[in-house]
Amino acid sequence: MSTTIQGGCHCGSVRYKFSVESSTLPLDADYCHCDDCRLTIGGFCGLYVEAPVATFTLTGTGALVRYNSSSRLTRTHCSKCGTSITADDNKGVKVSVIVSTFDLFSGVAYDSLVKPVYHIFVKDTWRGGVTTIIDDGLPRYKAFKQDGLWMDDAVTKSPSEEIQPTSGGEITGGCHCKGIQFTVRRAPDTWADDPVLVKWIKHGNRFSAIHCFCDTCRQVSGAPFWTWAFVPYKLITFTSNSTERIYRSSATKPCERRFCGTCGCTFSYTASPGFEMWDMSVATFDQTKVEEWLSFRPAPAGEDLADEALGSYIHGWLDSPERRPISYAVDGEKYNPTP
Repeated sequence: MSTTIQGGCHCGSVRYKFSVESSTLPLDADYCHCDDCRLTIGGFCGLYVEAPVATFTLTGTGALVRYNSSSRLTRTHCSKCGTSITADDNKGVKVSVIVSTFDLFSGVAYDSLVKPVYHIFVKDTWRGGVTTIIDDGLPRYKAFKQDGLWMDDAVTKSPSEEIQPTSGGEITGGCHCKGIQFTVRRAPDTWADDPVLVKWIKHGNRFSAIHCFCDTCRQVSGAPFWTWAFVPYKLITFTSNSTERIYRSSATKPCERRFCGTCGCTFSYTASPGFEMWDMSVATFDQTKVEEWLSFRPAPAGEDLADEALGSYIHGWLDSPERRPISYAVDGEKYNPTP
């Protein structure tokens, strides 16, 4: 007996399906934290399952963009909404599908389809990245499994060693293909006197940030979760945006999501055109500076709980019977949302 899994991009332009033996469910899945995944998706990692090439089919290929992220791997995304969909070896031997693009129906959860088994390419992260705050108990490998386990002994620190923000300076960011490049300036010391900056600068001249688990952020990007920093637009300078594409993801709200048309990297969200604050993807920032620039706030209690009922495929991120996600500070301090 076989089971057919279907999915596609957020706007519906690209669709796929593949069949597996029902006895193989849930399928083994892996979190990949390599720089290529981070900068083509725009999220901190991708969660993938390998689909049988013999049963895998794509439709809507007129909207499909293929991007060679390396000599051995080709990635695909939708040209209209930017959703990252697959990664393949370009030889017809192997195709990996991004789990967040799966269709879910009533009574079907991720748990019944996939089972995460390990994290790979942790060596590409800055000091372990988000693997240090996902309490899933899964092995974390430097690169592939044969390259051995990644050890986090070097990043353990006490609260007194927390990295403090500095005045001035800038942090850079961008996508994999370099079509999108930007610089974010530190707010001036007088930020409290600015009517715009005072609303968005927090925690001693840091930008607030949060992990988002909503369906739209996950399905538009392909990431298993999303991480936003709230940055006043007046502090952002784009040094390159020649490949920028805009996707309006809501039929009822004027919000805009921006992604790179070449490599597929989602990098920003705005509540409306011309809004004073842009949500910027933290994964696209210079990772060596993130701890100094951002302070993560708690997830608001009761916010979009229906969207956040993900099942346990992100183990260790859900802290209540209502399955509300936990947010963490970048330095590892845990913030518990108010019950």
